Amino acid sequence: MMQIVYRRNGKIFVPTIGRTEVGSFKIIEPMDVFEASDRVRLAEVLRKRLDEDNPLIPMPKDRNAKPAVLTYAGVKSWTEFINGTLCFHLDTHESGSSVEHWRQSGDGGFEPDPTCLQHFQPGTPANIVLQRFAELIIGMPPAGDGV
Repeated sequence: MMQIVYRRNGKIFVPTIGRTEVGSFKIIEPMDVFEASDRVRLAEVLRKRLDEDNPLIPMPKDRNAKPAVLTYAGVKSWTEFINGTLCFHLDTHESGSSVEHWRQSGDGGFEPDPTCLQHFQPGTPANIVLQRFAELIIGMPPAGDGV
């Protein structure tokens, strides 16, 4: 399971992450959006996403379609969205789980931040992994004017 969470302008954006037949991931709807200060809602949404896993979706026909999160953030472009946005990833698999912050990359996207990565051994209770993920999302200092 892979989950992305964005924090921008005091809001948390938790998209559904679909997995295609070839194993690539795509941001799809539904999307949960709520105040960054709402820790209870964050915990509920993360638990729900973990329980549901990534839905299998067909390969998108339009590879250049705008991510659904742009509409929810009230912006017109990905470039505008990433300005001041924090990005976080949760990955769970048979070899364990990881939570990490992804920093802005030079190519207009996000890339893993090797200074902010935590691995969990297989069998680590989900509530421990989700608690650490939520702490990372809430505790990360703002990324400029957009957060």
